[in-house]
Amino acid sequence: MDPTVAYPLLFVVGSGVNVASLAANYTVDTAVADTTSPIFHSLTATGSNRQFILPDPSASLIGLAYVLSNAGTSGGYSWLVRGKTLTTTGTLSSATTIGTAAPGDSCYMICYFDGTYYRWKYQAIGATIATSLGTLTEGLTFAAGITKLLDASAVATGEALIKIGDNLAIALEVKEGSNSYLKFVTTNSGEAVVVGQALQAPAAAFTGAVTTTDGVASGNARIVGGNVHTKQSSTTLTNSNTETTLATHTLPANTLKAGTTVRVRGAVRVTGNAGSDTLTLKLRLGGTAILTTTAAALVANDVAHVDFVISSRAAPSASSSVQVSGVATISVAGVHGSKAYVVAPANYATNGALDVDLRGTWSASSASDIAICETFIVDVVA
Repeated sequence: MDPTVAYPLLFVVGSGVNVASLAANYTVDTAVADTTSPIFHSLTATGSNRQFILPDPSASLIGLAYVLSNAGTSGGYSWLVRGKTLTTTGTLSSATTIGTAAPGDSCYMICYFDGTYYRWKYQAIGATIATSLGTLTEGLTFAAGITKLLDASAVATGEALIKIGDNLAIALEVKEGSNSYLKFVTTNSGEAVVVGQALQAPAAAFTGAVTTTDGVASGNARIVGGNVHTKQSSTTLTNSNTETTLATHTLPANTLKAGTTVRVRGAVRVTGNAGSDTLTLKLRLGGTAILTTTAAALVANDVAHVDFVISSRAAPSASSSVQVSGVATISVAGVHGSKAYVVAPANYATNGALDVDLRGTWSASSASDIAICETFIVDVVA
């Protein structure tokens, strides 16, 4: 130490450790000369509004330090640290709160003289977070200037897990003020991840879907591009001349909006025909036919395939413009033929659920007429 420099004096009077769970305020022993008076206190408050009360400051206490550790677990109670000030003329103030030691916090208090008052200084020196936090009654607050909020770079595969509740409309959410940026929905049969700047109901029928409001605070959530439906089993149309649903999928409300495109593909194979019976396919949106193929006498090993895009031109509403176009390809007796379809824009209630379905009709009822729908795929392209 440089003998020409005046260093502050720090001394500790007393010794020992006080570890206790207290149901009342705790007052530090004022018998400073008693060397058995503990200087380290590990205390658990067993009730709210508990206080850690420091002795009256004075000239003789300058440099005296106490250390307090709030031994409460997460969800426990905080200690209010209270101390007085003393003027050089001997005027002693009432005790005021100079700091709060939350569960897991450690802090020290030191008596000093600022030129006018003898005071107690409070300083947090660290927080202890157990491996298992237990139940938090409040969230964690991080001060400015930190370099990392969370660092899980050292964990192994499968160890960095965040568990959220089941069957909740909002199981986890990231917000800036009142603006929702990311929301996890675990509602049964309506699981979704909603991305956007507004708190929106998710597209409930899209299990595992990701939705966005495209950065529009009041916008309706839409599905982010990707496959939303794939037919999982075959459907057979036979021995009937009644129009029959071969495949269907429901587009949830607000899926179609300006700039959104839905692609629909379906395929049917024929394994038998009674003779000259014909098969007609129909693709519908919201109960309205957007494609009706020409009746064709498909025979065994013939196929029919439809590939259509549905494009919305307006924001979701009860009457929004939607345009449909695509191609139907049919193989008759091994000869392939394709026909393009462009449907004039029509209005649909895109703010409600819309069914997309593929239907088939045989011209006659015969057990020998067999058409099997094998494929029906729906993609939300954008």
